[in-house]
Parts: sequence; structure tokens; C-alpha cells
Amino acid sequence: MSWIPLARLLEPGWDNRPVTLDGLDLRALQDAAARLAAELRRRGWTRVAVVTDDAWRLAVALWGGWSAGAVVYLAGTLGSDSAARLADQVDGWLGEGTARPDALDPIGPWPEAPAANEPLDTARPCLIVWTSGSTGAPVAVPKSLAQLETEVAAQEVVFGARLGQAAVLGTVSAQHLYGLLFRLLWPLAAGRPLDRAQCSFPEDLIAKTGRLDGALWVTSPAILRRMGDGLAWSNAMGRVVMVSSSGGPLPADTATRIHARLGVRPTEIFGSSETGGVAWRDVDAWWRPLPGVDVTVNADGCARVRSDFLPPGEVVDTADAITLVDGGFLLQGRQDRIAKIEEKRVSLVAVEAALTEHAWVSDAAVQLVPVAPSRLGAVVVLNDQGLRAFLEQGRKAVTDVLRATVRARVETIAVPRRFRLRAEVPRNSQGKLDGPAIAAVLAAPLPVMPTVTQTTSSADGQVTLRLVVEPDLACFQGHFPTLPILPGVVQIDWAVRYAREHLGLNGRFSGMENIKFAQMIRPGDTVELTLERDPDGRRLGFRYACGVAEVSRGRLLFLDPADAVT
Repeated sequence: MSWIPLARLLEPGWDNRPVTLDGLDLRALQDAAARLAAELRRRGWTRVAVVTDDAWRLAVALWGGWSAGAVVYLAGTLGSDSAARLADQVDGWLGEGTARPDALDPIGPWPEAPAANEPLDTARPCLIVWTSGSTGAPVAVPKSLAQLETEVAAQEVVFGARLGQAAVLGTVSAQHLYGLLFRLLWPLAAGRPLDRAQCSFPEDLIAKTGRLDGALWVTSPAILRRMGDGLAWSNAMGRVVMVSSSGGPLPADTATRIHARLGVRPTEIFGSSETGGVAWRDVDAWWRPLPGVDVTVNADGCARVRSDFLPPGEVVDTADAITLVDGGFLLQGRQDRIAKIEEKRVSLVAVEAALTEHAWVSDAAVQLVPVAPSRLGAVVVLNDQGLRAFLEQGRKAVTDVLRATVRARVETIAVPRRFRLRAEVPRNSQGKLDGPAIAAVLAAPLPVMPTVTQTTSSADGQVTLRLVVEPDLACFQGHFPTLPILPGVVQIDWAVRYAREHLGLNGRFSGMENIKFAQMIRPGDTVELTLERDPDGRRLGFRYACGVAEVSRGRLLFLDPADAVT
């Protein structure tokens, strides 16, 4: 396919080409954008907020808004409070009604309108994205089409040859800059078909890949870390030509595992909303700047970025400490994550580095504990080797080793006092550490319930929940200290609780029958719990499974609420 500049995508005369995997093409995009542009002009909207998970609707909203001369605000990555504040800055909203009830659907239906005949203005700011910077508060970052066009062209120079005509699948939202560039703008310019939907689960990504001849995965470290041995990897082997990852550091063991399963080593993209893409790496530890990007070291030892992806003459001083190497640079951590404990400055990045360099740890986040602000807490993700140590030695032995590891690298005052062992570190949709969520994990007592990652209801009244059995569940602390397993009584308690939540069960528990425990559930396992309630509400069938293997099953008996003694 020939390259089409983003500003000229709506001009007539281009050969038609597919845009989405479900059959929508360039002509359909041109028509839908023209209709939307006419409607926006009729309404007099010049500032438009967009919130949608559908990449096709987002494309129509962008080019329709730009054709109407409007500035488009990507609102999908903002929290509800920030989105409410944005309402005073825009004339209206585009998107799906489920995301925001007052939003207009970009695809209409709108009356027929003439196609655009003029290229779009590339110099004016036409898009607003958001960054949290170092404060956590959203900050608007304007982008022009010239900046966006230059960046996707640079990506094509570096990666285009290996992609060919591969389709583009994504696990990240197209409503922040990385997802927007890689999942939408770059495929549109290059003529590669894209998947409209964001793949929320690894199983979805693998299944869609199995139906393609070639695929680019646009991902983040969070989902790559969750891609374990239980997936149907054979469906994707030989079909994935590139895996891109951005939003945070990718653990080396995760990159090695993905390479072994797919034959492709993930390519990491380093950048930010302010700078755009800065550099990339795959095999080497050092980062190579993208074409048109110059990286130097400022007086604070941090990266200073000059880039063709920035407004002319603009320079961005980052908080990323770096060391220059021949042809690139090494990252040395963030300089803006400093905590003060008993009048001493402690680098949270240094503590996290000490933890993640241990052979048992794949990811970690460190910050002050909200309920004990003079102490540090750590949310730690154990890898397979770490989980084996947890199973064989218990929680205390593992956390003692991790404390000793940190103590050998930093002052005693910087050693985390509180540990939370989780399946993943809380991160936002951009892959950045989610400070409030991490604080909530550190402040809370050990959890008593697993993490629910998927809930599916069937027409016959069954409900199936995918549960991540976090290593830090309170029930593991005494059952047993050096051989933790999930007690059967806890499995039954979960079944009852989830049945009350999802199946409307409200009778009083009265007994059990045909209970069978076939296998153990261990810390770190992912299981599926299937629940089925009898029509009279007096019996509840439950089944736990790990992959295809049944773990436990049985029926629980309940009194009708009218029969219960109060």
C-alpha cells in the first residue's frame, strides 16, 4: 500500500483500501468524516471532546472534527472528575452513549455531505492529549497534524519493513498518545488494517491473531506480564511480526518468555505525551533515538529532548536520568520520585530497582504508606521463581529476603516496612504507576477476596468468574505458613458471596452435598469459578477449574428466605 499523509487522507483520488478488519474502508471513512464535519459546522462546534473505545468511531471523530476546523480533545483517559471539568472547555461530546449519555455518535446517522477537497491545516494545534506529569493532575498537551505526521513517518522508517501488511491489534487504549499513534494513525497512513476493539485479555489477543497471516501487537508491560503458559500460544506462533510495548519498563524475564513463545522479541518504545516517541530498543539494554530525535544530558543529569515531533524550537527537559552511550542512552530512573523520611531524601526509583533486580521479582512499586507516612511500602509482583519460593518457604521468608536485598543497596530507613504481594502493580491506562491505587493497596489490610478479571453470564443462568488468587490473601497466612493452599471453606465462602452478588441468591445457608476437592489452589493461580442456581434458589452448584482441570465442585443448600428463622 502507498503512504498517505494524514492531512490528505480525506482527499478524493486515492485508491480505496481497507481500514478495519471487519471490512470498513477508506471510502467509508471519507464519507463518514464528511457527514460528521457538516453536522459539526451546523452546530457551530469548534472544540469537541471524544470518548470511545472503538477505533473506527475515533477515526471518524478525528477527521470529521478536523475537517470542520475543530480542536479535538481526547477525553477517554481522564477520570470522571477531570472529564466533568472539561465540559466547560468544549462545545460538545462525541462517542458512545454507554461512555457518556450526552455524547453524539460520530457515525450518525447524518445527512450526506460532499467530500473534502482541501488538505487539512498541519500547523495549527488540532488535538489535545493529556499527561499527568509529576503531579498526578491532568495537563493538556496540544498536538498539530505536522507533529503527528512526522512521528508516524519516523515509525515507518524504523519498523515498516518488518511489518509489511500486518494487521494491527492492540491491548492499549487509542485514546492516549501511544495507542493513538500505533493503533490508529500509523496504520491509516500506511494502509494496514486495524482492529477496532481494544483486546482486554490475552486470550482475545491470541484468538484474533490466529485468524491473521501477520499481526502487530500494540501492548504494554502489564498485559505481557500476564501472558503465561496456559494460553494457546501455537495459534500465534509465526503470525506475530512485531510486539510493541510502552508505558513502563518491561521485565527482562517477560521479554524472554514472549520471545520463546512467539519467536519475536518485544520492541519497547520510550516517550511521553509531551515529547511523543523518543527512542526504542529490543535486544540491547540501551535506547536508540527515533529519526528526528536528539537526546542530550542537561545539568541535572536528565534527558533533554529536541525532536521533530515537538513544536518548532521547543525543547523538553525530562525527569529521566540517563547516561549517554554510543548511538543512544541508558535510563537510570526518574529523578522526580523522591520521598522524605525523617528529614532524609529517599529515591523511590532506587528502592524499586533494588527489588526488581532480585531473581524473584518481575515488577515493584514503592511509596509512602498512607496510614504510616514515615514508612515505605512496596507492592511486589513475584515471577514464577518467586512464587515457587513463596509456596516452599512462606510469605515471611520471602519478604525477609526482599528486605535484606534492599538493605544491601540503600539506607536502612529506605527499606520497605510493609509488603503487598500482588498479581500486578496498579497502573493507569497509559501504563504509568497509579499512585492512588497503590496507596489504597498499601493502606488496606490483607485482602480476603480474589481479584476478578472477567465475568461471563450465559443464557441458561450460569455465571463464570475468572479469579486471580493473589499471594497476599489473608487466608494464606495460617494455612499453612510454609505450604500455603486455599482452604476449602474459603472456596465455599467465595461461591456463596459471588452467587449473592451475581445470581440474586438470598436464602440462608443450610448445608452441602456432593462436595469434592480434587486439586489444591495455590497462591498466584488463576481459576474459573462457575456458578449455577436452581430456579427455586434452594441449591447452588459451583465448580472451580484451573485451565481444563477441575479443582473442586459441589452443591450448596439454602433455606427459602420465607422459611428462615429470624
